[in-house]
Amino acid sequence: MLQLVETRLGTASQIGGLECLYPVIKAASSEDQTDYEEAPLKNRKRGRKHCKIMAVPWRSSKMTQIFIQLDDISAHQRDISFSKPSGPPPHVQS
Repeated sequence: MLQLVETRLGTASQIGGLECLYPVIKAASSEDQTDYEEAPLKNRKRGRKHCKIMAVPWRSSKMTQIFIQLDDISAHQRDISFSKPSGPPPHVQS
C-alpha cells in the first residue's frame, strides 16, 4: 500500500468516526510516492522536494478538502513528535 494512503488512513483512524471514508481514501488518493532518500539537488532548499498540486478533475472539491485536512493533521502530529525530547525527563531531587 502506498505511503500517502497509509498516512491518510492512519490519521483518519486516530480521529475516529471516519471509517466510512476508508474505501474512498484508498480509491481517490494519488498513486505518487515521494522518494525522500533521493540526493538533494543544488536548486532545492534543504533537500526538500517542491511539488505542484494539481486539481484532479474526477475528485470532488469536498473530498480534496478532506484530504488536505488529513494531510495537515498528519504533518502537525509529525512536527509535535519531532519536537518532544527523547528519553526520560530529568530527575529533580527536593
